[in-house]
Amino acid sequence: MEIQTPKLSRERHLDQLRKTAKEFKGIQKLRVQMGNSEYAWQLESAIGNTSYWPKIKELRRNREKQKEVQRLIKKALEENGLTNDDIKRKSKEALSSSESYGLVKKAERVALKILKAYIEPLRIYQGFLKQVRGIDVCTAAQLVGIVGNIERFKTVSKLWKYFGLAPGQKLRRGEQLDYNPDAKALICGIVGPNFLRADSQYRVVYDKRTEKTKRLKPEIWHMNSDGTKKKGKNMHPKHGYKDGIHVTGKRFLAEFWKASYLAQDTEPPTLPYGASLPNHHLESDIVSFQEPTWP
Repeated sequence: MEIQTPKLSRERHLDQLRKTAKEFKGIQKLRVQMGNSEYAWQLESAIGNTSYWPKIKELRRNREKQKEVQRLIKKALEENGLTNDDIKRKSKEALSSSESYGLVKKAERVALKILKAYIEPLRIYQGFLKQVRGIDVCTAAQLVGIVGNIERFKTVSKLWKYFGLAPGQKLRRGEQLDYNPDAKALICGIVGPNFLRADSQYRVVYDKRTEKTKRLKPEIWHMNSDGTKKKGKNMHPKHGYKDGIHVTGKRFLAEFWKASYLAQDTEPPTLPYGASLPNHHLESDIVSFQEPTWP
């Protein structure tokens, strides 16, 4: 099925891109919710009659007890001769015969084709974003839509600030945000984690940063200075992880900023890494903008 999009001005094109990306995410979210609901129903049907069920319902309300909940669920399934794979299989079978779920999946496929039709003609996508492992069509569309006209950001530091990645930017109660929360959620909640899962070219930034913080700031990883885990509460090392994602996101955005100008046949107005400042230097790009080869 070929999806044809009309020729639009750049501003109108970006506006349609933003709207389509939002619609696609909404449909995708609905599909995931339907899948989760079916899984939850199948699970409750399988273990609702076991001796473990009352305790599972009680502990589910406590976030700190989720490991215990999972342990009890496993025991409850074993009591009925089942495994989690059995529940997943039953859930999948039920969804495959669901007419409403089928319609949602079809709508998702159509929305994705429309989204591709809007993002693929853009030079920043063909010449840069398409090269980056961990950036899919939907993520690229959201990123381009959020940024809009790159000329709004004369320096990379202004782009970092817009994404909530500038030094000192924190969410404080009672204070108005000085960044775009959707932009920060995209970089720190989707793009950064995707880079790790996809073994992106930018994974090297995360690995280098976390190696350094584990050596110099082991406390943010809940570690002792000798590299052993601190005793006591089993805290997830979220501070070290978030720090690594933060730094990785900044490096990616710096190269995206530079590539966005080059995609418009314009040199970036400033050096992207503060190379003119003392103790700074211009690093080589991890991913460089390449003149697009159109499909």
